[in-house]
Amino acid sequence: METAIATVFYLDKSPYKNEKPYFCCLPPELLQGNSSTNHVHIPADITVTNIRSEVATFSLDENGFEVAEQTLDDQFNYESVKSGSEIEQRYIQEMEAFLTERFEAKKVVVFDVETRKRNREFPGNIGQKSSLEQPVRGVHVASAIERAVYIVRQHNLDEQLLSGRMQIIKSGASLLIMPSIGADLSPTRSSWRPFFSDLEDWPLGLCDARTIDIEEDIIPSDTVFPNNVAETLQVHRSSAHKWYFLDKQSQNELLLFKIFDSDDTSSRGK
Repeated sequence: METAIATVFYLDKSPYKNEKPYFCCLPPELLQGNSSTNHVHIPADITVTNIRSEVATFSLDENGFEVAEQTLDDQFNYESVKSGSEIEQRYIQEMEAFLTERFEAKKVVVFDVETRKRNREFPGNIGQKSSLEQPVRGVHVASAIERAVYIVRQHNLDEQLLSGRMQIIKSGASLLIMPSIGADLSPTRSSWRPFFSDLEDWPLGLCDARTIDIEEDIIPSDTVFPNNVAETLQVHRSSAHKWYFLDKQSQNELLLFKIFDSDDTSSRGK
């Protein structure tokens, strides 16, 4: 399989012996002059392997990610699928139906939708405000167990689901995040797809979950909003990590990947 070199940013280990990492999504008046984050990232050049010729060998339960085929209707494109639009709701319904059938889930809930479009200046304009969600270069896992519990309660789902298996899986066209809740509360998964073919600019990088040491490589981090605090997981660098990407991803290819799994025997990384 062909490879490429990319630069990502891991969280440094040294500053967090006595303080938990945090990032505040707060307006300046609430910060009152305090720093919005204590994250200290270190750049790392990584080797990323193209899975195009070996797509079928990767799976959610083994690697934490897989590729699924789903034909995208012409009505769904970057301009039409935006937060709050009628077309977005149709897209969500289509995704819920597709994932319910694929994973034989009792219930699938879409709880967040993000559409990303890179500014021409990125990454030269990092740190500047943008009306568009930009690629994220920091290595992270988007949800921890507290987030999964919060989602169940936020959507008034049966709390008995919390006693079974739960996964959070990212899903989208650019980015759609959803939990899939099955007979035993199946894992939360996410899917990622472009709204055009073929993607050559900033493809999604995925780390094989089997190469992550949960105890050594992962550290919880608080993301603070005006009305709540969400816990995500930041990642420390390790030479054991193996990275992959899907070259020239089409709009009919979904990258499904886990961001949470309550089953410790299954891959649960991103």
